[in-house]
Amino acid sequence: MKTKFRRTFKIILISLCTVATCAAAIVVPERKLSGVPLYQFLTQTPSPDPAPEENLEEVPLYSQPTGETCGEAAFVMAWDYAHPTQTLNLNDVIVKAIEQGWYIPGDPAGVYTSPDHMRDMAAYYAALHGTSSPETGQVNNSQHGLLFLFSNIILGRPVIVDVNTIMGDTSSTAHFVVVTGVSLLDGEISYNDPYGYISPYERQAGQRRAQWDVFWNSWSNNGDDNGKGNGWYMVVR
Repeated sequence: MKTKFRRTFKIILISLCTVATCAAAIVVPERKLSGVPLYQFLTQTPSPDPAPEENLEEVPLYSQPTGETCGEAAFVMAWDYAHPTQTLNLNDVIVKAIEQGWYIPGDPAGVYTSPDHMRDMAAYYAALHGTSSPETGQVNNSQHGLLFLFSNIILGRPVIVDVNTIMGDTSSTAHFVVVTGVSLLDGEISYNDPYGYISPYERQAGQRRAQWDVFWNSWSNNGDDNGKGNGWYMVVR
């Protein structure tokens, strides 16, 4: 896995040049590749064909035990991948989330676990286990979002995002999933879905794929917590 990562890293960096204004989106002049500033390498090196695909196949898949605990399930998936020697029990995390007010069962506002509470929950476990605090934020345009996900995946960091229970249907409820792969060639996103909507009466957690435009529509317009979930992400470190 590590050998593959090192071999594909240069190819992936080069491929970013095919996206318009990528130098403006990812400018890291303080980093160098073989003595050449990274931004200069990106803008001066021709891109290969085809564009690469990266997937973190080892990210565990957990099913959320209730219809409202997608946030806790997504967090534990990302945590257990990042900290395989300090894994968490999902049911214990849910109990702690209720105690701390990070998860509100039956929340009349329909938020249950807000993006802010996702950050607070992750920060609690990071402090408890002496690890780095999570990285959270929001992206506000499609290109930035795609490059952000891609750059994290190639660094071996799955990304928790706020989307919709029915991917692409912004009238459906907000939902947390874990992005595990990006294909620039196919324009597809791979993700672990702890709910796995099939029909109003059927669900099954699973590894799913979605076209980028459909995925971005949900990610940028899910409406969670009065818009705080739009473009929201968290990276557990």
